[in-house]
Amino acid sequence: MKRTTTGLMVITLAAFMAVTVAFAAACGSSNSANPVGPSGQPTVTALDVTGSATVTVPQTIQFTATARLSDGTTQNVTTSASWQSSNVAVVTISSLGVVTAVQPGTATITAIYQALSRSFTVTSASSVPSHGSGTVRVLYVSPQDRAYRSDYATAVWSAVADVKEWYRGQLGGRTFTTGASLETCRLSRNADYYIGNGYNKVLQDVQACAPVSLNSQVFTWVLYVDVENGCPEAGGLGAGGWGVTILGKPDLNGLIGAPTVWGCGDAPSFPVSRFLGGLGHELGHALLLPHPPGCDQGLASCDSKAIMWTGLYSYPNTYFRPDDKTILLNSPFIR
Repeated sequence: MKRTTTGLMVITLAAFMAVTVAFAAACGSSNSANPVGPSGQPTVTALDVTGSATVTVPQTIQFTATARLSDGTTQNVTTSASWQSSNVAVVTISSLGVVTAVQPGTATITAIYQALSRSFTVTSASSVPSHGSGTVRVLYVSPQDRAYRSDYATAVWSAVADVKEWYRGQLGGRTFTTGASLETCRLSRNADYYIGNGYNKVLQDVQACAPVSLNSQVFTWVLYVDVENGCPEAGGLGAGGWGVTILGKPDLNGLIGAPTVWGCGDAPSFPVSRFLGGLGHELGHALLLPHPPGCDQGLASCDSKAIMWTGLYSYPNTYFRPDDKTILLNSPFIR
């Protein structure tokens, strides 16, 4: 009886162990094909990083880190991973995986999650077109109540050609490139509307003819508008800014040798060359050239004979300063 009892106990224990093993196998706790960590959760077996291989300054791009788990599933771990850039002068990356292009170049983005890391090479490109790919576009603009004048159009295109050659001489054979011909535009309102704050008003209404915009990397704009300046002339025509210069009727008359009347009734007598110099000066502003240092402050150090100051009155016997040449020779509009 003792043996029988003992034998029964042995059989029962063996049966219990078999059932326990079978149950454990059914639950997957020891399945070598589907390992789990100490906590019973799937482990990370690989890390993937996705994003754009190229970015454009100053573009931002969201990168994503994805963990591949031992049970065949994936998990987005972008905000849990640590992010690094091999060259923060080229691209930076935030703790949330957002890449920002700083300047042209190449950098390696690395995501680190648990014991795994994954790298991704990013090329940062300039948003500025390649050297010499920009174009200077020239428009002769008439308000609704003024007829197209062929003498103005001819004089404008001739002035552009003259100034182009002057730039070439100053820049060692390089100069700006224009379109094939002078463009024209008829504004939707009469001339009186544009007298006073004419720069902004013309800039707004000329959009019906061409996409004139400040600080474009594709086009620099020169507009000659058959409109007088108001008095005072603040905000009027005859000014150049980043990417756009707008000249008014005094400059049109000056180019054909006709009397010029400025906004407050002044009628100075200048040779045509002064208005060629004026174009060279204002186009320089549109190409990002400033006035010479100290001139706006009235300092004695002002290089007044340079074309970007009063040298425009002695055109063509004037010059670009060395710092002006450096800016222009690195401009996408000079080739």
